[in-house]
Amino acid sequence: MKNVSSSLRFGVFLFLAAVCPPVSAEIIVTPFGILDTETDVRLSYNVETEDGVETKSRIYSSEKISNKEQLEALLKKVGSDTAVLSPKTARPLEAVRKFSVYAKPDLRASAASFKTRVYQRIKAEIATETREYYKENIPNAVLTNRTFFKEGGGSMVVVDKRKRPLGTLIVSYKRTFSPPTEAEMSGEDFAMTSQIPSVWERISGTPYNGVYRLPSGENVRVRSVGKFYRVFAFTIDVEVTYTFYKLEKKRQKETAFAVPAAGGALRA
Repeated sequence: MKNVSSSLRFGVFLFLAAVCPPVSAEIIVTPFGILDTETDVRLSYNVETEDGVETKSRIYSSEKISNKEQLEALLKKVGSDTAVLSPKTARPLEAVRKFSVYAKPDLRASAASFKTRVYQRIKAEIATETREYYKENIPNAVLTNRTFFKEGGGSMVVVDKRKRPLGTLIVSYKRTFSPPTEAEMSGEDFAMTSQIPSVWERISGTPYNGVYRLPSGENVRVRSVGKFYRVFAFTIDVEVTYTFYKLEKKRQKETAFAVPAAGGALRA
């Protein structure tokens, strides 16, 4: 697991909270989410799966996450570096968006580079989907221009134009791969090879028109054309899940310390 590297920001928050205690405020916005002094804390976090990342959550008493060290220990325990804190009373609202993209196969890719290439291919589309998600589901929120989405998903504090907290958001995704259709093989880009390497594993079909698994783990569709083979990548089908923990309206104004909209990410 990657180290949580926002110690300085968290320390600044603790300092401000100590020297500037709220008179009647109950809601506190930190670099890692939103705390409510009158209720337990929900830790929402992403964990890696075989086909992406999945969001899970647990409820803890406030004293369990009262400092940076406790938070780091909890994240290490659950195996996550993408998480966000929210009050137990915040209402979870889930939305799902789906899209498909295509990536030209890299016949010499390693397993690591294939994974990175797939992520980079879907990252831009997720950014577009996120903008549409905001318009439809949180129209009063400010969408940060900073990149808050990583391979482990994304997490942030959601604020309005006056920097008032509206809630917290955590984003996860699932990717699957579908073989190209006949129409896609007529129109999509492809790679060329003069022979099928012995390290390619044939999964189905014939040697001249079948599905192969490359050493990188990528499945491709191969079709012979004359003395060469055309190699087509599988379509990447992506399902993005947005979980927004909405604050009660009567509590949104009770804020001790506000941070920029992207400050909720646990990454540096």
